[in-house]
Amino acid sequence: MTGLKDIKIVAAIQARMNSKRLPGKPLMKICAKSMLEHILERLLKSRFIGTVCVATSDNPRDDELARYLESKEIPYFRGPEEDIVGRLYGTAEKFNAETLVRVWGDCPLIDVSVIDKMLDEYFKKQADYATNSSPSSYPFGMNAEVYGFKALEEIFYGTKDSFYREFPIEYIKNSKKLKMINVLYEKDISDIKLTVDYPQDVEVISKIINHFLSTGENLNLDNIIKFYKKNREIFRAAGDLPRNVEYKENLRLRSDEKNL
Repeated sequence: MTGLKDIKIVAAIQARMNSKRLPGKPLMKICAKSMLEHILERLLKSRFIGTVCVATSDNPRDDELARYLESKEIPYFRGPEEDIVGRLYGTAEKFNAETLVRVWGDCPLIDVSVIDKMLDEYFKKQADYATNSSPSSYPFGMNAEVYGFKALEEIFYGTKDSFYREFPIEYIKNSKKLKMINVLYEKDISDIKLTVDYPQDVEVISKIINHFLSTGENLNLDNIIKFYKKNREIFRAAGDLPRNVEYKENLRLRSDEKNL
């Protein structure tokens, strides 16, 4: 990736305190660190990301999160709660991003090598947008997106549809102007769940992190898979819980509207 370090790449951790199933989870402590601290530390290991920030909402419920970020000197942007496109575009503008990496604030085990691979593919294929979840092959919790500023600008000015502004991937899928790529893992292991959506997930993630702290092994995707194969019972506590509930429900409603 010759010259990639000359491109301003910003990673935005999308986080807010108003989770329906687990309120306040960005600041929830897992193994003595907040969820955000885990993600931030992992993203800062990227070979290509220059700035890591938090994209949160301007809802007063996120004032506590903003105060926390200021106390830790973590850069952030506050934008519309439901208008994800507005929030991402505002983040990209504030931090002068030519390329924006979107990471979710409930993925404390995100492996930065996954993101670096996505950036590699994104630039090699001269894409406007990259995802690794359409279709999914990585574990749920290794999800990320890469946006060129042009793509964010196209969506920001191109639609007022609340569905597209909350789920920009759906706009890009239907766009004839934007080139989208999907980055796959070598095999489909999307049945492994590594996000924090429920109290049960906190227990699972804590056991994973504690294992790697005690052994000194590198906490990366390959080693997590090895751990999973030997300790499947640990993952069963949260394995069957529904994920991406709001997204799936909105897709269903959207489909029903089209069929009316």
